[in-house]
Amino acid sequence: LIAHIKFEAGNRVLEVACNMCTTSIELAQKYQCQIEAVDLNKAALQVGQQNVDKNDLNDYIHLTQANAMDLPFEDESFDLVTSNYVYHNITGKNKQKLLLETLRVLKKGGVFVIHDLMSKSRYGDMNKFMEKLKKDGYEDVQLIDTTKDIFMSHKEAMFLCLGGSTLLIGKK
Repeated sequence: LIAHIKFEAGNRVLEVACNMCTTSIELAQKYQCQIEAVDLNKAALQVGQQNVDKNDLNDYIHLTQANAMDLPFEDESFDLVTSNYVYHNITGKNKQKLLLETLRVLKKGGVFVIHDLMSKSRYGDMNKFMEKLKKDGYEDVQLIDTTKDIFMSHKEAMFLCLGGSTLLIGKK
């Protein structure tokens, strides 16, 4: 995930469903950026805070309990938005609308890197969604299948029940 982020040091980041803050910690160490790490699960936030403390990154990472379906941030607040395997866990909700909620808080010129199980049964037609984003002014929008030896082999993905593992990346 981090390898696909093209980003400048010092910018503001939102990680949706930060869990144990692994991605936030790596971003803070690499880019010295300000990160708002959110998760709905209070226990995950407690573990995440312990990991932030262990890595002495409290100056860079702030954790907040928040719902991915209704982010408590103003439009265009962040230079980067990211999430890793989140939205497929939210049942009964339109995943493309969830993505749009995440992209709502992205600044013009900001980048997004979202990794999830984007199968058609979960997300609908992502090619049409990409076209919609492009029509709305987003640039460099791509879907990258991560089961083709980018993160894992197709065989590993099937064994781990990660079929449809895909990166959605682009720029607003």
